[in-house]
Amino acid sequence: MVRRTPTRSAGPAPGGRRWSRQRRGLDAEQVDGAVGLREWFERLSNVRDVAAAALDTRLDAPKLVTGQASRGIAVRLRRHGFTVVTDPESFLVDKRTALVPGELTRAVAWGRRLAELRRAPVVV
Repeated sequence: MVRRTPTRSAGPAPGGRRWSRQRRGLDAEQVDGAVGLREWFERLSNVRDVAAAALDTRLDAPKLVTGQASRGIAVRLRRHGFTVVTDPESFLVDKRTALVPGELTRAVAWGRRLAELRRAPVVV
């Protein structure tokens, strides 16, 4: 299980799709059936023996300025019983939310490391 969100104002984004739906007076699932991260956690029962990882995208600036939403995601995953198998990770984006140079390569390498971890037994 991998969960991600953009970082906004030092935490998880308030949900662009969620905000847009609320603005139009729609329920979170009325548009396309998608559920935002907060709603997903609210509906989630506790799990056991499920490996997980958390990532976010954030502006290319110091973490003290931008925050790191993946840390909060990892905490919530653990609270729900997931085994978080790697440190929370951030991938940097520009103001247009495009990955900055080098981040795609770093993200692919991170994903490959996760795949390797998945092949190894998870010790709880």
